[in-house]
Formats: sequence, structure tokens, C-alpha cells
Amino acid sequence: MARQIGIDLGSANTLVYLKDAGIILNAPTVISIDKNTGKDLCIGANAKKMLGKTPSNIKVSRPIAEGVINDMDDTTLFISRLLEKAELVSFFSRPDAYVCVPIKSTEVERRALQTAVFEAGTRNVNLVREPLAAAVGAGLRVLSARGCMIVDIGAGTTECAVISRGDLVVSRSQKIAGANLDRAIMNYFYNERRIEIGELTAERLKIKLAVANQKINRGEAQVLGRNLKNGMVIAGVATSKEIYYAIKPTLASIVHQIKITLEATPPELTSDVHSSGIVLTGGGALIPGIAEYISAELKMKVSIAPKPLESVCIGIGKMLESDGELNKILYKD
Repeated sequence: MARQIGIDLGSANTLVYLKDAGIILNAPTVISIDKNTGKDLCIGANAKKMLGKTPSNIKVSRPIAEGVINDMDDTTLFISRLLEKAELVSFFSRPDAYVCVPIKSTEVERRALQTAVFEAGTRNVNLVREPLAAAVGAGLRVLSARGCMIVDIGAGTTECAVISRGDLVVSRSQKIAGANLDRAIMNYFYNERRIEIGELTAERLKIKLAVANQKINRGEAQVLGRNLKNGMVIAGVATSKEIYYAIKPTLASIVHQIKITLEATPPELTSDVHSSGIVLTGGGALIPGIAEYISAELKMKVSIAPKPLESVCIGIGKMLESDGELNKILYKD
């Protein structure tokens, strides 16, 4: 019998779950390729360190953008190398794969994802709707008639869904998420301090200093960038208060998407959601104060999943271990 694996192919990180073994891989979704030979040089953390630092003959690619395939060849190569690294693919063995897909992806995008994962060395490729997997991984009772709500703030998309009886009743997916927070920080330094910083610097500042409440003080961090006045390197200090002001509009946009989802929810399910509250998953859920911020804006309970970064992959794993009980989370057109 073929092995079964679950893949959370995210814009920032990719996680792989092996049935009966748990999560066996967690790596940045980045690959570096030699343009002259077409060969990959490295993937994951080593490739991410090369972003913005390579000569012209080396391409460092983020093959997944805003939750969908950005480059077909790079995606296939990345997944292939990832599965080889985990020793999941061989000449005699091709695993069955369950892969998460954003709820608003098009049929073309879904087919492209299935093709990329299949060509990377798997046998059968099944699609799993991402918010349902996140809800299962967060411990929500998705098969119950009682409604529940999940908000998955990933790197490429924020997905809001109200779930009942194992299916999506109302769902909304917007390309406003972690990557937008990074860009907001970059824009803040560019416009307010006339300093140009890179993508990795912005991400580091987000992880170290981002807050959803200006009363939370996470201290400060050194920032290096290019002085726009003279083009020279400049060293400065960033504070959590600055990062708060930088990302505040993006956080407000995420709250707006949640409000729109709630407004479209049937009254009886709205009552259930208000009673049980909203559960946050994804990297955005790690921002200090975000649950309290959303709760204050919506006037309802908001909590964070036990393992927000791993919720989607854990959800796929629970489906694999359930021997069919949770098959309703497979993709439905």
C-alpha cells in the first residue's frame, strides 16, 4: 500500500505530514536555480538566505505566491527536491498526496497544482480546502451542525470561513496577509524615514517587533538599509511602535474581511459563531495582541489555535489518520 502524505504548500513555508509519523518537514518555500544549467542549487532555509544576494546567473525563486503557483517548473522542482530530502519518493515508491488549496483558487490553478505535485513524484493528488484543514487542525468540530469560524492569516492569503456539517457555508479569501505586512513595513521606512530595506529585513522586523496594540512594547531592533538621500548604507533602530503604525492599515483590512464574512453568514450560524468565537491560525496569529485587537473590533470572542503555524498540516494529518471519517474536507467544486 502506498504511503500517504499531506502537503501544506504555503507562500512562505511548506510542511509535509507523513501518515503514522506526523510532520516530518517544515521548510521555507524557496528554491535557488542556476540559470545556465537549469539545475537547482538548494531549497528551503539555505535558498532563503540567498534572496537579494545572488549574481545574475542564479535565480532565487518563491514558486508559490498569494497561495497559488507562481512558476510551474520551479514549483515542481521544489516539491520534488523536498520529497527526495524526506526520502518519500523512489523508483519503486510514489506516495498518495493530499495538498491544501485556497478556497478561491480557479480550476486552472487547481489543475496546475495537481500537475506540479504529480510530476514531483507522487501517485494520486487530492486537493484539500485550506480553511477546512486549518479548522480540523485547530481542533474545531467541523462535522457538527453547530457553526464555527476559522480565520487563517497566512503569508499570501487570509481565508475566513464559517463551517457547518463538514462544509463551508460562507467563505472569503483575500490576498491581504503576511506578505502585505512585510511590504507595509518596507513602505513605512521608504516613505517616513527615507530608508530602503529589503524583504528579509522587513520580515525580520515583523517577527521581532510587530504588535497589534500600540500599548504592547517589544523593544527595538537594529535595521540596516540604503539611505535614499545619498545611496549609502545607513544603520538605524526600529521600534515596535513604528512597526505597529506601519502594519495598522493592513490589520484593519483583515478585520474588514472578517466583518464581510460575518455579514454574509446566516443568522442561526452567526449565533453559533458569537457563542463559540473565532479561531485564528497562520503566521499572522502570532502577532502579539492580534486576538484582542480583532475581538475589540468585532465585539466577540477571538482565540488562537494551539499551533497556528502547523494547523493546516495537522488538519491534513488528522484526515489521513481518520481512515475516511473526515473525507468531507476534500475539495468540492
